[in-house]
Amino acid sequence: MMNMLLVKCPHCGDAEYKIRSFEGAFNLTEREVEVANAMASTAWNERELALVLGISTRTLKTHEQNIYRKTSCNNRLDFIIFATHRR
Repeated sequence: MMNMLLVKCPHCGDAEYKIRSFEGAFNLTEREVEVANAMASTAWNERELALVLGISTRTLKTHEQNIYRKTSCNNRLDFIIFATHRR
């Protein structure tokens, strides 16, 4: 069973939900883990994510593509569904 993280809803801040913890999973690098957890736990767009993570949007897109490839996801929607799946 995969570790789960409890995060606050990015829309209301009150509700909590679980996401997969990507640390030590899927052969992700440390930075990819940081990006994956941020993508799964926020509703930020690419520009906002890049700003908060201190990277360019191009670098963010590279990390996203690597994450999608390693988790067999096709896009961010697939990834969010994958990240919030509770198996």
